[in-house]
Amino acid sequence: MKEALSEADSPVPAPAEVVTVDPDDPPYESRPRASRGDDVPLLANVELARIFYEIGDMLELQGELPFKTAAYRRAADSIAHSPADVAAAYRRNAPPALTGVGKAIADKLAELTDTGRLRFYERLRRDVPPSLVTLLAVPGLGPRTAGDLWRALGITSLDELEVAARAGRLRAVRGISERTEKKIIDGLEQLRKRPPRRMRLGQASEILE
Repeated sequence: MKEALSEADSPVPAPAEVVTVDPDDPPYESRPRASRGDDVPLLANVELARIFYEIGDMLELQGELPFKTAAYRRAADSIAHSPADVAAAYRRNAPPALTGVGKAIADKLAELTDTGRLRFYERLRRDVPPSLVTLLAVPGLGPRTAGDLWRALGITSLDELEVAARAGRLRAVRGISERTEKKIIDGLEQLRKRPPRRMRLGQASEILE
C-alpha cells in the first residue's frame, strides 16, 4: 500500500510523494477502532497547535508550496484559540468546528488524539535535521530563507549560521544580499540577549513521547 507523504486542506490538488508503508503498521484510518487506545493522555490545545505550527515550518523548510504551509498554520491558529478542549472533543467523536481544518487535518487531529502520535509529523522530522528548526529563532530569519541556506550551504545550526554570516558566505545564496546578511548577524546577537520566541523541534517531539 502507498501513502502520500504530504497533504493539506486546499482546493488545489498537490502532487503526492509516495512512500512505502510498513505492512505491520497499517494506515491509521484503516485500523479498527479497538486498536485506537482510549488510555492515551489527551494533548492540550497549545500542544496540538505547536505540532501543527511546526509542521508548517518544516514543510516550508523543505520548500513546499505556500498554500500547504499556510493551511497548517491556519489550523494551528484555530486550535490555539478554540474555547473547546479539542482533543477531548475528538475523543468523544464530536470534533468542534475549527476554521481552516478540513478532512486531511481533521484526520491528523484524530490520530494524535487516539494514539498520541502523528506519523506524518514523524516522517517530516526524519527528513528535516532537528537543529535546522533552531534557525527560526533568529529574528528576521524565516523558514524559506533557512531552507535555502540549508540546501545551498548545508547550514543546520546557529553556530554554522554565524560562522558563514561573518565570513560573508550567505550572500552567495540567491536572494540574500549583504544587507540581509548583516540583519542575520544582528539577529543572532539579539538572540543571545533573550530567549528564543520559537519552540525548538526537540520540544515538540517531547510532546509526542
